[in-house]
Amino acid sequence: MDDACTITREGARTLNETTGQYEQTPTTVYVGACRLVVQPRQPQDVAAVGQVEVVQSARLDLPMVASAGVQDGDAVLFTASLDAGLVGRKYRLRGFAGQTHATARRFFVEAYA
Repeated sequence: MDDACTITREGARTLNETTGQYEQTPTTVYVGACRLVVQPRQPQDVAAVGQVEVVQSARLDLPMVASAGVQDGDAVLFTASLDAGLVGRKYRLRGFAGQTHATARRFFVEAYA
């Protein structure tokens, strides 16, 4: 795994007494090596709520032991990559593709802003 990422989870909402706004401070749950794998298939157009979206399957691989606390819904930020276009990109973990005798912890991911 040649890329690096930081994975965070939304923290508890707290009221900022000064602004009157609720704030969430993310908690870092993983920093380290990762790999993004995009399945070599043609993207599919899917109609969702009257809009057409392009859907393409992507997966994030993480080392088994170090990533034990990572879970569905966590946010991923690429901090280093052999593909310079990935640095700064954000993804959300969706689901978990665990298995017995796995060599990596694998999550499906979707891009988000």
